[in-house]
Amino acid sequence: MPLFFAAQAKKEASVTALSRQRAKRPQIHAPVGQGVRQIWEAANLSQRRAILSEVLVGVKVLPKPNSAPKKFLAEYYVPLWKTDD
Repeated sequence: MPLFFAAQAKKEASVTALSRQRAKRPQIHAPVGQGVRQIWEAANLSQRRAILSEVLVGVKVLPKPNSAPKKFLAEYYVPLWKTDD
C-alpha cells in the first residue's frame, strides 16, 4: 500500500503544479460578433481556441456507416452553439 500512496501524492503534486501554471497564463478574451471572420484569419491557435470557447459548447459526432470513406466528412459533425438563454 505505501507504493500506491507515494504515487498518488506525486500525481496530486503534478496536478497542483499544472493548475498553478494555468492560472498564471493570461486570459484571452475573444472578440465575438461583427468582424470575427477577419479576426479569425489573423488569429493564432490560442486566439482561435478562445473564440471557439466563447461560441461553441461542443461538437456532436454522428455515426458513420461502414461504407463511408475513411476521411473527414463535415456532415457527420454537428456544432453545438452556445445560446443566450
